[in-house]
Amino acid sequence: MPGTYEPIVSYTVPSATSTFTISSIPQTYTDLVIIGRFITNQSLGSGVFVRPNGGVNYCVHAQMQSSGGTLGSGSVSTANQFTGFYHEIPGTGDYSGGYTTVRYNIQNYTSSINKQVQYDRFAYNIMTSYIAYVPTTSPITSLEWFSENRPFGAGCTVELYGIKKA
Repeated sequence: MPGTYEPIVSYTVPSATSTFTISSIPQTYTDLVIIGRFITNQSLGSGVFVRPNGGVNYCVHAQMQSSGGTLGSGSVSTANQFTGFYHEIPGTGDYSGGYTTVRYNIQNYTSSINKQVQYDRFAYNIMTSYIAYVPTTSPITSLEWFSENRPFGAGCTVELYGIKKA
């Protein structure tokens, strides 16, 4: 029987900012699902880091892209290390002209073993899937979003859900 999604918190960026944090994440679920909609407040895009518990550990991630809906027409890169799980977001002047939607799945976020994060991003008519290894044995109690070089635009949203076993 599948688990059930329970809303934990919804956050909307009120004005341009380079960072925001969701903290005090309850430890009563098995997994977390986060849905984010992002854009910068400038004409160019930016890289984004999501840092669990302040981002003191390096995450290793792999990515696979599919361009224009053509299977296998993308690239794969592996063994990149960042201070959080990483993806890019568009600017207001980028050709897509819209928000990037990202779905993050964090499994066993309360466990005492290292974490695995799977996340997907759709922007510029390209679907990118990522897998990240998060080397922390501490439960994840906060998530910080940090824009690498351009602020998040007002209206960006993050919705956090917990999954309980049915």
